Amino acid sequence: MRTFAGFLFALFLIVATGAMRWPGMEKEIWNVDEAVTFTMARQILAQDIPYRDAVDQRNPLAPYFQAAVFGLTGQANIKAQHLSLVFLIGFTAILLWRIARRLDGNGIGIAAALWFTLLCMVLPSVRDTMPAHTAWYLIFFTTLGFYALIRA
Repeated sequence: MRTFAGFLFALFLIVATGAMRWPGMEKEIWNVDEAVTFTMARQILAQDIPYRDAVDQRNPLAPYFQAAVFGLTGQANIKAQHLSLVFLIGFTAILLWRIARRLDGNGIGIAAALWFTLLCMVLPSVRDTMPAHTAWYLIFFTTLGFYALIRA
């Protein structure tokens, strides 16, 4: 039963993230940061080289992840990019839950995951919250790296 309850909580985190982001899913491009990484992702799919054929000062996590999404769903599927972001943020909340649970118990883990899910929508402005910009990918992969570290 404990595993099933954990599965339901993880599912709740993803559904809650999706529900909070759903009203903004229709917007094609939220800001220039998102447009730049989408352009780099499309160039990666065209076998161009980032930082030679398209220049950005940020890390390459976002364009490579977005290139994978475009490769699976079509080169102009922005809605798929925004939906993948729902799962990315939801999985980040799940990782935070697992990290905190491992370090300090399940109650803290649940609180960490819930606060992260909520604060991802209310702390920054909508222009920073909704786009699929570099920060979301950096947060996810950093959290994943720390999770791997504490599991080792």
